[in-house]
Order: sequence, then C-alpha cells, then structure tokens
Amino acid sequence: MSKTPKNASDRAFQDNFVEELKRFKWDAPDFLNGSKRIVTVNDLINHWHSELNRINADQLECVDLTDGEFKQVLSKVNQISNSYEAAKILALEESKGKID
Repeated sequence: MSKTPKNASDRAFQDNFVEELKRFKWDAPDFLNGSKRIVTVNDLINHWHSELNRINADQLECVDLTDGEFKQVLSKVNQISNSYEAAKILALEESKGKID
C-alpha cells in the first residue's frame, strides 16, 4: 500500500503538533508514527481509549472503561463544537469530564 505524500502545510502542522505534545512529556508510540505507517482515526481513538484508562486508573479503580462507557465519552465529545464549549463543560465539572 503506497502512502500519499503530505503537502508542506500538513507536514508543518503535524510537526508543530507533535512538538507541542512533547512539551507535555508525550511521545508517540511507533504505531502512531505517521512517518512509519498509515495512522487511521480508529488508531487514534483506540489509543485515546487506552490513555483514558491509564490516566484515570485511580478514579476507575483499575477497571477499564467498557466499550459502552467509552461510547458515552465519544458521544459527549461529539457534542462539543469548539474549545470554548469544552472549557465550559470542564468548568462546570470541576475540570473533570465526568460521564454518568
């Protein structure tokens, strides 16, 4: 499977985004390295699911989110249209994106 070359603005955006993430001590695992393989939206969503479990292990009492619970998270995220709306939700929920 051949990979479509990225144009300069896509490459610049990706590079800047990765550098910003690294400021927060994030490092892309190889399976999310777009220079090594094609990364799909599902790859990103699945990785986010596992990161939510890892980061919130104490609140989840070391029990991973079920697929149904994660669908609730995605549903809530899909309702957010911009960063202002996201900030409002977090402010109302004491900086924790709680899902009932």
